[in-house]
Amino acid sequence: MDVTVSERGPVSVVSLRGTLAIGAADEKFRQKIRELLDGGRVRIVVDCSELRTMDSTGLNAFLFALTESGKKGGAVTLLSPNERVLSVFKTTQLDDVFQVHGELDDAVASIQPPS
Repeated sequence: MDVTVSERGPVSVVSLRGTLAIGAADEKFRQKIRELLDGGRVRIVVDCSELRTMDSTGLNAFLFALTESGKKGGAVTLLSPNERVLSVFKTTQLDDVFQVHGELDDAVASIQPPS
């Protein structure tokens, strides 16, 4: 799995490509989240548009991102998960916990700090 980061003002966009499952992929995502949070980047959009699938370990990594950013006053939102990925959130009833957006501008705006 590939993990890349870009910045949109105070919001970091973490793009995932491939499969988020137990092992190196899970740890790579968690490590990137840790780096962002340690650097004060607590508002995160996770771009799932190229994430093919994930398992329960991947879901736990999303929960880690949400919980840890929340502890620091931040937020995490999801961008464009496919039906396979979204079904994991729906099956576990976490689709109500995560905001999901279809457009990057909407996702970024939803977690911008107040001006």
